[in-house]
Amino acid sequence: MGWRIDYFFVSEELRGAVRDAWIDMHVMGSDHCPVGLALDVDM
Repeated sequence: MGWRIDYFFVSEELRGAVRDAWIDMHVMGSDHCPVGLALDVDM
């Protein structure tokens, strides 16, 4: 496990559009885990 060093940054304008964020801990083969971000672009 360990520290998570991958992040998403969003502007103040997009902050309200963030619907979900996640870390896919099941992907193997790297010291990084894929991260995901779901935005509602129909704000």
